[in-house]
Amino acid sequence: MLVSLATALSLAGCSTEIAGDGSLARTVTTETPPDAEAGPDEQTSTTLPAFAAGLLPATAFGPDAVAEPLLAADRDNGDPRQLPDGAVWSDPECATSSESSAPEPDSYAGQSVIVGSSLFIQSVQSPFEGTPQDPRTYADGRGPCQSGTLTLADGSTVTLTFTTLGVGELGDLRGGRRIDSAGVTANGLSYTSAVLTADVVDGERVCSLGMFSLVPNEPVDENAFRELVAAAFQYQHDALG
Repeated sequence: MLVSLATALSLAGCSTEIAGDGSLARTVTTETPPDAEAGPDEQTSTTLPAFAAGLLPATAFGPDAVAEPLLAADRDNGDPRQLPDGAVWSDPECATSSESSAPEPDSYAGQSVIVGSSLFIQSVQSPFEGTPQDPRTYADGRGPCQSGTLTLADGSTVTLTFTTLGVGELGDLRGGRRIDSAGVTANGLSYTSAVLTADVVDGERVCSLGMFSLVPNEPVDENAFRELVAAAFQYQHDALG
């Protein structure tokens, strides 16, 4: 998922529409108390994924953060992880790593959060073994795809390079990666971007977080990201047990 997330965001330029990777099977219903006043656009009941309680509240990302749930339908409606027709990887290992892999049913909750010029993707899922979010699937933080160039049908290119990102001694297993992208558009404009990702295992669950700047050529704050990873892990641990 992380390779494909970096690729999709790089190809999309400054797009703020991110599709989710999830399955919405088991749900819980929360009803508005009789004495509560619901707004005109509010529903009297809300259907949420079972792990939704383990997702950070939007305010944890920043005072002006806007969060949107990632649902199973997002995968079916224009999932950006599917590469455009005619796109070719220079390294076959990267093509394999970018293939989509949905979490098992009854085990996923996710959200996208925009705050300022940063986009965050958070998920909590179970089981984690053998999924792209299993830290053991990318040895030394890079995995089988360590660097590669994607060429699109219009001639534009994006080169991705993977490096290890330490996230501290969290959980039972943990892994982090920094994915740097250098792109050249079809009309010759160059740009760079970076994605920070982390996966931390808690029993049979894995808490994952990704961060991307929506503004090309803007640096990302690794220290602030590490703090948010630790907060996300602890929040889901306390909420889900």
